[in-house]
Formats: sequence, structure tokens, C-alpha cells
Amino acid sequence: TLILVAQRTSEESQVFWIEKGQIQLDCPIALSFEMKQMNDDFVIPKTPQTACFDADKLKYPLHLRHWKKGDSFVPFGMKGQKKLSDFFSDHKFSLIDKQNVWLLCSGYDVIWIVGWRMDDRYRVTEATKSVMICKNHQEE
Repeated sequence: TLILVAQRTSEESQVFWIEKGQIQLDCPIALSFEMKQMNDDFVIPKTPQTACFDADKLKYPLHLRHWKKGDSFVPFGMKGQKKLSDFFSDHKFSLIDKQNVWLLCSGYDVIWIVGWRMDDRYRVTEATKSVMICKNHQEE
């Protein structure tokens, strides 16, 4: 089998910045951002297209980029680091899938493999005061 894929353009290999207070990003993918105060009524959405972060742990500006060799994160529910290359292998990502996945980052940390998994260090806990809700609108 021969699979042909268009080579990544310079736009696809660049970094897209998200400033504090920004409510959406339209390019290269559609993401929305909403800040909420934590209260007893707040329910964390159970969809892979939505991620909720402890807003006080985020370092701005956030940035959206593609995977690079050596990237790692702490998968939700785990305590240790996992290389993204191992995560991709575990989930049977093809080379094309790996090249097309987007990562939301805070500082040097990958906080969300968009549409897949978020980093445990940025999760909402009982101590969380405000929540940043990030939703991927590409899969709707």
C-alpha cells in the first residue's frame, strides 16, 4: 500500500499563541476558551473534545503546536511522565496521525493532546478556584 500525504506547510509547523482572556482560536483548528469560577454546581464534561484545567496553574501565553521528538506529559490518573511517542504507539497512531495531532502547551508542559488526553498536573481538584474550559470544535 502506498499512502501519499501533502507535505506540512510552514503554517502547520508554526506555533499559535493563546493570550490570557482570549475566547477562541480559529486557525489552525477551532478552539474555544471559557473561564468559570469553581462551585458546587460545576460538572466536568466527559467528552474527549473538552478539557478543563485549573486556571491558576496555567502559564500564559498558552500555545498550540505539533508534536516534537522528546515531548512528554503526565497522563490523567498517572503520576509519572510518559513520552508522547509511547502514547501514540499505545493508541496505534499512524505516522500521519502523529504529524496531524495538535498539542496545547503551558510553558514547556504539554497540557492537552487535543481530543485525546490531558495532563494530570493541570486537572481540576477540590482546591481549584477557577477553571479554564477548552473545547475543540473540529470534531463537531
